[in-house]
Amino acid sequence: MVLQRLPELKTWSDHDKWQLVEELEAELTGQQDVTELPEVKEKIAAWCEKQLEKYHADPSTATSWKELRARLLNNAMQSCTK
Repeated sequence: MVLQRLPELKTWSDHDKWQLVEELEAELTGQQDVTELPEVKEKIAAWCEKQLEKYHADPSTATSWKELRARLLNNAMQSCTK
């Protein structure tokens, strides 16, 4: 098991572990992370700016993390039972 050979991985943050998973997946599949492509980064930045403008125009339309998390978990549970 890799964790036995590399025990320092247990001390890594969840974020760093997920980053490693993504990098290994990209290496194994030969695929580049599309979010790192300049044109995709620009589109993501533009989308984020648009969402921020919407929020500033009407903050009541925002969803809290607690609400979003509950909705995502509910959707995940529903898709598991199909």
